[in-house]
Amino acid sequence: MRLQLLSLLIISIFLTQAASSATYPDINPCSLISPQKIYTAYPTIKTMEEQTIGPNTTCNYHNKYGLSELIVSVHKNDGAAAKSVVSMLGDGYRIKTVEGLGKEAAMAISLPKPEYGIAGDQVAELYIKEADFCLMLAPVRLNIKGSGPGFETFREIVLEMLGSSNLP
Repeated sequence: MRLQLLSLLIISIFLTQAASSATYPDINPCSLISPQKIYTAYPTIKTMEEQTIGPNTTCNYHNKYGLSELIVSVHKNDGAAAKSVVSMLGDGYRIKTVEGLGKEAAMAISLPKPEYGIAGDQVAELYIKEADFCLMLAPVRLNIKGSGPGFETFREIVLEMLGSSNLP
């Protein structure tokens, strides 16, 4: 139950933040990379689903229980700095600039909160800006640390998404 509540909180924060910059209505974020590449990189992901709520469309990659493990969306570039966008998640995160992804990228990394069972050092959100669009990824249950081999796998997935011909 605690995990479900935490997931709903993260998704609601993600959608609230995403609402400030509407997604591209004609871009299916599930089309940015082949599902098989995601399933191979993250074996706990079993399915994906495009979902539209209001002005925002996301790709939700689900585990065997139908719970989101990764959420991806493509937004119009509204000019906001990547660090300021991920800072909106609040005080429970440290913000880190990420080099080599897009023109500008930043991520929110969870701080430890042992009283809530949160170990910390997990990527909560990665926001990448390009000229005409921004790519937002929220690895909800993937337990991707802010550095190391797990992050490098995540980076490779992101680079492939950024190279998609389906982006503006």
